[in-house]
Amino acid sequence: MRTTGLGLGFVLVLLGGLASVYGIEILLKQSVDAGHCRSYGDLVGKKLGAGCGTIFDGLLSLYGLGVQVAFMNFIGDFAAKLCKFFLPTMKNLNDKDLWVWLTLLLTIPLSVPKNLSALKYLSVFAAVALMFTSFVIVVETPEKFTDGERGSQIEVARLNAWFFEAVGNFV
Repeated sequence: MRTTGLGLGFVLVLLGGLASVYGIEILLKQSVDAGHCRSYGDLVGKKLGAGCGTIFDGLLSLYGLGVQVAFMNFIGDFAAKLCKFFLPTMKNLNDKDLWVWLTLLLTIPLSVPKNLSALKYLSVFAAVALMFTSFVIVVETPEKFTDGERGSQIEVARLNAWFFEAVGNFV
């Protein structure tokens, strides 16, 4: 929102959400049309050819690795700050790297079985972390406009060189 302005940022969030809903609808319809598909790559392979499905699976894997790095970074920051706030005397728990490794140690054994249903218990923590972060952003943002570096001016729309990075973040 800071990069794009409040109004344009809201429009981008709305468009990103609508694109997600529409994309899921397309995936579901195509999956039904193609018959049994075990993965997105399988669906792409049935629609565009087997080679395309394999390439798509490879690209999706790379994307997934990037998402995992971002997720681990987020969890490390979140858990370390929570411990710093609630357990200020236990300084060894304030280390972001410790929480990344602990998350990996919990997640890897749950990822090995063919059935990944055990991961549903960890997803609750991620959902709570995202809700808490959203809450903090909503609560903390107003004061940033009054005593932050940009002053109290709220822009409705702002276009600059960082616009496309902001669009990627919203989507």
